[in-house]
Amino acid sequence: MALTTAYEALEMSGYVPNRTPSTRLDRIGTFYGQTSDDWREINAAQEVDTYYITGGVRAFGPGRINYHFGFSGPSLNIDTACSSSAAAMNVVCSSLWARDCDTAIVGVEDNSCPRRGRALLFDNEADGYCRGDGCASVIVKRLEDAEADQDRILAVIL
Repeated sequence: MALTTAYEALEMSGYVPNRTPSTRLDRIGTFYGQTSDDWREINAAQEVDTYYITGGVRAFGPGRINYHFGFSGPSLNIDTACSSSAAAMNVVCSSLWARDCDTAIVGVEDNSCPRRGRALLFDNEADGYCRGDGCASVIVKRLEDAEADQDRILAVIL
């Protein structure tokens, strides 16, 4: 899911590799807030080959995106449970301000699967909360780089 939403975010941003200094492959970083190992735990009992690791372990998500697109900037997985997306954005802002990268893909991915295989919302046998899957990605740059690149700016972080 993260690779797909990263692709969609890059496509919607008008990204062209190496078109400007801020889109050089070595200046693009990937930062994802990821939490929950439910999918891994569900599949742990099955006999799966070694390729499962890169597709099922959350620590590999950002690196997989960097590898797929040829990026060599920072690649970090951030897990702070419910605040993982906010923590990932904080790390992105710090990395951009420190000039560790010029463009960042920031996202969040949560693969929380109900233990029984389905949620029992409003049911007498409900186990406390409803779990679900979700993933989103956005492209973030310093404002001066976005303006210089004539990017369509949808939001500004102050």
